[in-house]
Amino acid sequence: MNQSQLVSKLIKPLAELDTSEISPRQVVLAALNWPTDGWAPQALEWLEQGVEVDSEVAVALERFASKKHYSQASRHKAFALAKRWRRIHEAAPNHSFNGTPDGAR
Repeated sequence: MNQSQLVSKLIKPLAELDTSEISPRQVVLAALNWPTDGWAPQALEWLEQGVEVDSEVAVALERFASKKHYSQASRHKAFALAKRWRRIHEAAPNHSFNGTPDGAR
């Protein structure tokens, strides 16, 4: 499926996507790599609705957030999603569940 066909899936809500046909992740990546930010608000909404962020999506979010010609609101949302993923997945191993070093309080 080409990029145009992928991003066109964003016209409908995430709940209506036929996931047996196409992965929501592929749609989101296509939108984040689109030359304009026209599809980004929908893709970011899908991410907030539960499309899984992985390392490739996090990198695409960071790349999108760094491009000044995209809307500030979309860039900020992309940055926040990438930062949240990084904070969860790149936490230091000596931090406890409550986020303090070695369980200190």
